[in-house]
This record gives sequence, structure tokens and C-alpha cells, in this order.
Amino acid sequence: MDEVYAVARRIGAINTIRLVDGRWVGGNTDASGFLAPLKDRVPLRGARVAVLGSGGSARAVAAALTSSQAQVTIYARNSVQASEIATTTSCAAAPLPPEPKSWDLLVNCTPVGMHPNVDETPIDASLLTGRYVYDLVYNPTNTRLLREAKDAGCQTIGGLEMLVAQAAEQFEWWTGRKPLTGIMREAALKRLAEFVRHENHVV
Repeated sequence: MDEVYAVARRIGAINTIRLVDGRWVGGNTDASGFLAPLKDRVPLRGARVAVLGSGGSARAVAAALTSSQAQVTIYARNSVQASEIATTTSCAAAPLPPEPKSWDLLVNCTPVGMHPNVDETPIDASLLTGRYVYDLVYNPTNTRLLREAKDAGCQTIGGLEMLVAQAAEQFEWWTGRKPLTGIMREAALKRLAEFVRHENHVV
């Protein structure tokens, strides 16, 4: 890249590029895409947030949350990666699982529960004691984690909302036009439904 936006540098990854006057520019929509579904729904300032996982998405989520003045703790099996993310994003790190009643918002940044392993969950239902649960997995749209969180009385947010928010930002960055996010969401749901039908047919 000839130029990299500050947010991408902080996250340490680029997921969107464009050519501007012969120069390649790199950006990252993970943080803003993650935050979009939380706006006007979850107060982040001072909120205790448990982030599950220590991969690239966890890094982006931690960066987004700390910039929103949330109190973030990274919970992961890989303590080295968790500590590295904590250091670079100014948050804390701890071993899995988070203690009951220790968080207001829980964010799943692991692939646990993703198709085809839809019966898996990253955290036992008995530990779902907070107010909000946000699962970045979008296939299936209603994961076991989200179902159990809802049963436990939590407010839930699925990964498809983040996916659509990212796509909308990328579209606008490339074209200079705001897209119709409802159309994007419907297209994604249609494709996911086709994917599930195909898998069932194969089985």
C-alpha cells in the first residue's frame, strides 16, 4: 500500500483497498462495522466487555471498544496472543471463561458455532449472566450462543448486522454513494438460505 489509514494501522490489518490517483490506499471496516449495530442500543462508555478469542477480529473489536471508552478484557485459550492484543489495544487479558456477572456485553470473536458446527458454543449457558451478547458468527444467523443468551434474558446481536454494516461502508468508500442496507441484508439472507438448502440436499 502507498497509504494506510490510521484505524487499519492500529488493528494491524487491511480488509479494503482502492486505487486513488494511481496510489493504493488501504483501510479496515472491521471496527466501524462492529460498532454500527451497537449504536443507540448499547451504552459502551464504562461498560464491562468480555471479548472471546484472540484472532484478527478480536483485535479489531478490542480496538473499537477501547476507543469507545469501554472496559475490555480479552478471554482466550492462547494467552500469548490475548496478552499481545491487550497490550496493543490498551485492555486486559484473562483465561477462559469469564466469571459470571463480570461483564455487561459479551462478544464472540471465535468461529465456534459457525456452520457446520452449529451445535457448538464458546461459553456455557450458565455463564450468560450479562445484559448483551454479540456473536460475530453470521452462518447460521441464529447461533446456539444467541439462542441460549436470549433464553437467559440477554439482548442479542447477530454477526449479519456487522457484515452488512461493513459492506455498506466499503460500498460508499468505493463509489461515494450510500447503499440501501436493507437490500444488502436481504441479499445476504437469501444467499445464506441457499447455502443451507444446498448443504441439506447434499446430506
